[in-house]
Amino acid sequence: MSDGTILRVNGPVVEVEGIGASMLELVEVGEARLPGEVISIAGSVATVQVYEHTGGLRPGEPARSTGSPLVATLGPGLIGGVFDGMLRRLSGGPDTIAAGMGAATLPPGRSWPFSPAVEAGTEAS
Repeated sequence: MSDGTILRVNGPVVEVEGIGASMLELVEVGEARLPGEVISIAGSVATVQVYEHTGGLRPGEPARSTGSPLVATLGPGLIGGVFDGMLRRLSGGPDTIAAGMGAATLPPGRSWPFSPAVEAGTEAS
């Protein structure tokens, strides 16, 4: 993880200098730590697609690389749920989701039994 500084904000696209991130890395942008993803790198400047409203974000604010890509936890807990674009639960979750707020996608403990019906390596027809 490394820190950088916002150079420019153009809608959901933010240019960050000195972040040292890789392509498709998850980045936290601004004081609110808005989630975004590196979509371009030119020298020491990374272009980040931010996935939340960038209103109020300004040059000079910090940005931080996370060292990992954007990931989503998948499983039976997704069935019947309503989610936003960052896979944060909108139904059955918190009443409001603040900017930059991470929220658990899957309820802990929700699972279903699984017994494979075929051996590993069996060809499906």
